Amino acid sequence: MIYFTLLAVFLQQLSSFTGYLVATPEGWRNSYDEKPYIVFSNPDLTSQGLYEKANRFIAYNYKHGEDVIKANVSNEMIRFNSGHEFMVPNGFISLKCRVIFEIELLFKDGKIKFTVLDQKAWMEDNPFDPFYKGWATWGIFYKSGKVKHEKFKYLFEQELKSVVDELNKFVLELEVEKEDW
Repeated sequence: MIYFTLLAVFLQQLSSFTGYLVATPEGWRNSYDEKPYIVFSNPDLTSQGLYEKANRFIAYNYKHGEDVIKANVSNEMIRFNSGHEFMVPNGFISLKCRVIFEIELLFKDGKIKFTVLDQKAWMEDNPFDPFYKGWATWGIFYKSGKVKHEKFKYLFEQELKSVVDELNKFVLELEVEKEDW
């Protein structure tokens, strides 16, 4: 009986959103159906409930939540910036990369639409466009669409995936073990 319960919970988690966003030469695309967004669902919540959960997600995950929110329409939409830093291997050294994703969340009864509107990146404090297809040193793709920096592409996608995973936990109401203080 417990196996069926665990299986049911697992299947609900799988159906709660459709894939992750991956970097392509055309920009971000859903790994499942090639749309430029992903959808989280929790049919038990209204748009107001999902909106409140998203606000809670921002408050829990960002030191100054009110500063990262760029637009906020009650029960309809939140647009916020999510900044990350990671190290990119480059030959014998690793370079520090900073990236800021501009994320928009749209709310409809039982669903959240997650879209990346823009991203800004800096490699060792030099700004660059990750989706620039040319001779720039740190674009992800060549003009032909072939991947130029596989490791950078992977790390770039993982930073966005971490935001998606954390938001998904809040939407599904998965209990993260909290310290007992």
